[in-house]
Amino acid sequence: MNRKTSYAVAPAYERKLLALLIGPAAWLIPHQGIFSTMLPQRIAQLAPDNKVTTVALISSVSMVIAAVANMMFGACSDMTRSRFGRRTPWIVVCSLLCAAVLVLLSLADTLGQLMLWFFVYEIVVNGVAAAMIAWLSDQVGPEHRGTASAVYSIGTMIGGNGGGVLAAAFLSHMRLGFWTMAAINLLGAIVACLLMAERSNVRERRPEPGGGRRDHDGVTGVDAASGRAGSAATLRGMMVVPVAGYANLYRMVIARTLMGIGSNLVLGYRVYLLTDYVGIDGDPLQRALAVISWILLIEGMVFCLLSGRFSNNEARLKPLVIASALGMGVSSLLPMAATNLWLLYACVCVNGVANGMNASAMQALSTAVLPNPATAAKDLGIMNLSNTFGAVFGSVVAMWCIDWFGYRGLFPTALVMYALAALVVACVHLRNAHPDVSGGGISPRISGRGQPSESRR
Repeated sequence: MNRKTSYAVAPAYERKLLALLIGPAAWLIPHQGIFSTMLPQRIAQLAPDNKVTTVALISSVSMVIAAVANMMFGACSDMTRSRFGRRTPWIVVCSLLCAAVLVLLSLADTLGQLMLWFFVYEIVVNGVAAAMIAWLSDQVGPEHRGTASAVYSIGTMIGGNGGGVLAAAFLSHMRLGFWTMAAINLLGAIVACLLMAERSNVRERRPEPGGGRRDHDGVTGVDAASGRAGSAATLRGMMVVPVAGYANLYRMVIARTLMGIGSNLVLGYRVYLLTDYVGIDGDPLQRALAVISWILLIEGMVFCLLSGRFSNNEARLKPLVIASALGMGVSSLLPMAATNLWLLYACVCVNGVANGMNASAMQALSTAVLPNPATAAKDLGIMNLSNTFGAVFGSVVAMWCIDWFGYRGLFPTALVMYALAALVVACVHLRNAHPDVSGGGISPRISGRGQPSESRR
């Protein structure tokens, strides 16, 4: 590459990395802030006697909605052909709908209205999430996928942790809080789309129903001008859960589910571990929860970024994911020694390092095993089912462990889950990962047939 080309590419690379940081933070700050803080508080105001049952009901229904909506919107964005690319229209339109629904949610004065508008919000916010995560496949070359995945993961960490902090400031001004969240969602999405600057894909081929095979350029599809491509039958075909060629993807779903279970067994039950296992309450409990949150956030961001550059080489992805999974598993054994707060802190410290390393590498590996770039968003929607499975099965396994062995039983069970996840990852084969055929990537790269891509000419 000559010096002139290098200087021309660098601004686009940095600009698109910034989009991958702002984008997930923009929709996760409102989502997590409302889901974890503002919604429970509003439910407590409207139905104080049934607040626990209501929150559990809303959580269960929301997980089902998220799983279905993620696949549906992912398939739709895979089929989209527009002058603004395939993802940007869905991100912008769904963000507009999110803002409108959040305003309506702020006006809800009955429990029924609150639940209705939140479920509608859960549908449209998954339209943003499904399209945005596919940028990692569309816009990132393999040589920079580790760094990009790290940046994206940091955005999710900022959104996941920052949402609760911001929402807590609006508990006495709930309506203003909902409006602020709506503005963050909409403005952040628009800024991210402007920074990403997807190219027109009007002339690209649409994916065939059911996935199909790749053509000679590596892209599966039929002519974009074909009426059949835009038919309802095509969309139904895209919504079919594929089997052939998807073994690695389903292995990743299983591995991510097992890791989700392991994480829920320890970190998901941190409040009850502190109160019922360690034996603290009141102000010490609040301080301990704050310390744990800050440890996970700071370590997660630092080690996620450090491992991102290391995992730009696809050959390093599996060893990094396996090592970090085993690290999280071993860390979960530390609190078994005694019911001591400092041992729980030690567990969280080791877990934070390993989880930070895992975040970028796991996301990069998940993207690398996608079998077909033409259906990337739908396939990532299938991958994200692991989030739902991990939360649901994690609760069931935790309940069983606590009933039979007490809280001490959570720790070795978490180790087993992480070890099984590492074993499944070891069975993943990267040789079937799709070539980098997407347009508008964030770095100069060689196309699938060994010729320079447009960004290098």
